[in-house]
Amino acid sequence: MPDTHDQPERQVAEADMFIEDVEQSFDWKSIPVEGWICVPIFWGLAAVVFWQFFTRYALDSSAVWTEEVARQLLILLTFFGAAYALRTRAHICINFFVLMITGKTRRYIEEASALLQVAFYGYSVFLTLKIAKATQYQTLMSVDVSKSYVYYAVAVALVVMTARALVDAWTLLRSSRQREAGQ
Repeated sequence: MPDTHDQPERQVAEADMFIEDVEQSFDWKSIPVEGWICVPIFWGLAAVVFWQFFTRYALDSSAVWTEEVARQLLILLTFFGAAYALRTRAHICINFFVLMITGKTRRYIEEASALLQVAFYGYSVFLTLKIAKATQYQTLMSVDVSKSYVYYAVAVALVVMTARALVDAWTLLRSSRQREAGQ
């Protein structure tokens, strides 16, 4: 099944369906790699939070490590979830005014926006790697694991987002240039 961002009319059709219809047409193969990375992180986070709840309220003695590990897993889920959202075009964007503009001005705004996204994600990778290197000898307070592992994982998510934004920008630039040449 192709990506949903390749077929905007399919998104509208699925939005008009009942949830039961969508569940019947669900296909595990349609989930991108970024989504499969989020699944074990999410279930790991759920297990850690459940263990924290259980030890706090059932055993009346909270496990010390759970809060910090849950925080780190939430950070990972946030960034890999952002990569998934970028892949499926599920990020929130405000393009009301851009849609009101027509012609070359609109195309230039869309191209500039795409290039700014690539620059932002790419620079974020650079900064995250600097932070990871700076924290390589610092460990989490309750678990003897280097903080840099979390930052390296975030850098991987940002590399994925940079690559996706680069592909989207390239596709947008190429299609607008082909349209311009065809006119």
